[in-house]
Formats: sequence, C-alpha cells, structure tokens
Amino acid sequence: MKFRKAYLLIIIGLFAAIHTPQVISKNSFLVAPGRVMFDLSRPKTQSFIITNNGDEAIRLNIKVVYFSVDSSSLGIGFPLNEETAKIEDLKPYLRVSPPRLSLKPGQRRDIRISIRPPSSLTEGTYRSHLLVSMMEVAETITDLNPSEGSGDVGMHLSLKMETAVAIYGEKGQGQAELQISCVIDAETGDFNYKITNPSPWRFDGWVRAYSNEGDKKVIQEDRLTIMRESTRSIISKSKPTADSLFLRWSDLNTEELIGSANCPIAQ
Repeated sequence: MKFRKAYLLIIIGLFAAIHTPQVISKNSFLVAPGRVMFDLSRPKTQSFIITNNGDEAIRLNIKVVYFSVDSSSLGIGFPLNEETAKIEDLKPYLRVSPPRLSLKPGQRRDIRISIRPPSSLTEGTYRSHLLVSMMEVAETITDLNPSEGSGDVGMHLSLKMETAVAIYGEKGQGQAELQISCVIDAETGDFNYKITNPSPWRFDGWVRAYSNEGDKKVIQEDRLTIMRESTRSIISKSKPTADSLFLRWSDLNTEELIGSANCPIAQ
C-alpha cells in the first residue's frame, strides 16, 4: 500500500497504539537550508544541498509546487481572496536543476533554483515550495503475526519519504499590516488571537502581550507566521484575567517593532 507521508503518519499512530510492529528503516535524506529567499528585483540562482544519510542508494524526484494556505499540506489559515493563490505563486517563474537525482550513501549534491520573474510583478511577498520525493521505500512496518484470537489483521506498509522546503521571493520593501482581535473561547476559556493580514507582505515574527501599553513584563508570547492576504487563529491556551491586553508584534530575526495595538478581550 502506498500513501503520502502525511496520511501514513496518521495510520501508523493508530496502528502503533494497539500493536508493536517490526520497523525496518533502510534509507533517508536531508535537505538544507529549510528555506531560501529571493530578491525579485535582482534575482539570482540559489542552491539547496541534499544529503543521503541512509544506508542504501536512493533516487529522488525534485519539483516546484505551490501549497495554498488552506491546503492539507500547509493548513495555516485561509485566503482573504481566492485570487491570492494565483497572484503569489512563484512556480511559473522557477526552474530546478537537476529535476532527478541519484545519491549513494553519504553522498551530497547541490540542487540549483533559478528564477525569472516578469517585470510586471507588483511589490509584495511571493512563494512556492521545493518538493523532494524519494522513489525507493524509506521504511517498512510489518506486523504479520497478530496475537491469536485477537481478530486483528496482519499488516505490511511500505513508506516513501518526501519533504518540502520553502521558497520565498520579495519585490520591494514593505511590512505586513496585521489586524488582531482577542477572544476567549466559550467552551475552554482559552485565550485566542484572530489575525488578519490584508497586506501583500508575509509576516514572520512574535506577538507579545502586556497588561498595558507602558508595561515591560510580557504575559503572553506567541510565534506567528501569516502569509499575504490571509487570516488565521492562534490558540494561546492561557487565561488572562484582564479585560484587554496591549499587543506588540516584531520581526523574528531582528526583533524590530512592526506594530502595536490595544486588544479588548471579547467573550
């Protein structure tokens, strides 16, 4: 039986809860870095490094794909406009070389990504993913001898490994304009953020909550990534006692303050 890795993990979790199958792992690979960023005003060729860190030779298929924010593969929110997927997709402008690869155990190779965006692109953040899929079986899970009289069925699964790494492109210089509301979940009492990003810029950083604007003590801190022209929620699993919070959001790497707002907590 062959499934995508995301579905296999669910099956394996249910299977392992009631069985102790034999697991045989033969091979795997690593891709680095986890993402690359292009300046679309001055595009150039960039590289990923793929390493065979398994025990056997492997063959890989490499292609550029696009995952919408509400897809099962990404699942980090919802687009504000269905046309956003067509606007921000870098896939038509990207070329990968080589598209197929064979690696011996311990061998590593560079994968080159080049981009030729049209001059008509407006300012903002654009994105795609590099999907690397292994043709060989990565792992075998076997349970051919269930306990007698248990009614369980013997099972044999062959897993194939794949991974996706992010490709971002930015044209111009700008910052996301976040709109954040604070809500208490009626059932759990947990504190939630509902975030909307109507701007053409991706945000990757921190949202920190304070009791009031002048307070320096952080009472809630959450990592947030939200794509352009999309909305999502974050469950913070805290139960603040105040009627409102003061929020500041800043860049992940530079800690530069990007925005702030008072956030009344709605019940």
